[in-house]
Amino acid sequence: MLRSAAPFRVKDGTGAVYELASLQVTVDPSLRVELADGAGVAALPGPLTFMAGSAPLSFAGRSYRGTFRLEVVGKALRLVNVVGLELYLYGVVPSEVPHDWPEQALRTQAVAARTYALISRRSGSFDVYADVRSQVYRGIAGEAAETTAAVKATKGQVVYYEGEIATTYFFSTSGGQTAAIEDVWPKSEPVPYLVSVSDPYDDLSPYHQWGPLVYSSATLAKKLKIRGPISDLTTETNASQRVGEAYITGAGDFVTTTSGQAVRDALGLRSTWFSAGVLALQRPKKAIPYGTTIELMGRAHNVTNPALQSRIAGGAWQPVRPIAPDADGLFTVSLTPKETTQYRLTTGTAKSAAIKITVA
Repeated sequence: MLRSAAPFRVKDGTGAVYELASLQVTVDPSLRVELADGAGVAALPGPLTFMAGSAPLSFAGRSYRGTFRLEVVGKALRLVNVVGLELYLYGVVPSEVPHDWPEQALRTQAVAARTYALISRRSGSFDVYADVRSQVYRGIAGEAAETTAAVKATKGQVVYYEGEIATTYFFSTSGGQTAAIEDVWPKSEPVPYLVSVSDPYDDLSPYHQWGPLVYSSATLAKKLKIRGPISDLTTETNASQRVGEAYITGAGDFVTTTSGQAVRDALGLRSTWFSAGVLALQRPKKAIPYGTTIELMGRAHNVTNPALQSRIAGGAWQPVRPIAPDADGLFTVSLTPKETTQYRLTTGTAKSAAIKITVA
């Protein structure tokens, strides 16, 4: 449904223009529209172009500059906001960066967004998507005075490389090192200006570091579609310090190789710049008699400063000892619990599942 706070018009596929009978219009694939001045409902030849009057047009509760083109695609309708590049950027720049960033940062984003809009234009009946497939565009409701000023101050400015418009990919956070295009999209050819470089200012981002994210073996196997249980996940980084390949050890010590991007997608990670560690304790099969010393086995692989903690019923977790695993992460510790006790491994804020040793 298209709305406006003021009367608006429609132009059909032949170029004829009509006044509309209402301030809101609902159209189905028959393209029947109620016209003003008692003309009634008419099926117009498409595509239809709705043109604002003294107030902007609104769709799905959001107002937009420019016009709307409506066309039939099969049994459905496609609605396209037709707007000039500079006015389009008014709704893009504050949707991609905070509007209260420093002025020069906003101007840089305006140039990057303008350039990317030009280089990423698709073929067909519309140029760009209104979401992250192109750039986020929220129309008038998304605009801000500071970013509009940045767009105006850089009007017409784009980035070139050797006489051609550059591909100006941008992102929220680099983690401190940008990625080369072939490390992000392995099938891409290298591009001289899309290379991995240091980004020393990234620590200002709230997402500069993220995690840890903890998954049980069963959950990890389900998400990665691996026959579990999973006993290990190791990674190999590429030149951009991201995970290029991941090696997952499943049932029967069978190792599956997959890409870092596949792991990111499956687990919903923020990027492929991650490391994987394992914290696991082997659960005793039966209760032990009071005073018995047991050898508790476990794994703390690819983690920093692992430690063992314990607690008794109703108590708080207490440190037991640091863990010194071997190269494969395996370790054994001797324990003589005097009553039924739970144990777990920790590293930083990450914790393993707890196991219980029952003392008879």
